[in-house]
Amino acid sequence: MVITVQMRLVGVNMKPRNHIARAQQSGAGKHTDKREKMSKYKVSASYTVYCETYIEADDLQEAYEAAIELDGGDFTRVDGAKSHWMIDSIKPVE
Repeated sequence: MVITVQMRLVGVNMKPRNHIARAQQSGAGKHTDKREKMSKYKVSASYTVYCETYIEADDLQEAYEAAIELDGGDFTRVDGAKSHWMIDSIKPVE
């Protein structure tokens, strides 16, 4: 029996997406009053990437037990699967 296992890999504190970085570089959202200093914030984000691997096992329970012993290097990213971004926290930096 061969079972396909999908796993979520979660990364934290990733750089902002390209369109956000481009908007920041272009000056979007900046104050027009040059005397006013903008505040700085630490933004933590996470994302989900869908991956899969193949496991040979006698039953589902055995496949599950084998899968949880694997690490990210044993999985490959699912082609065409979209990742999901989420902002986890925003905190002011003093």
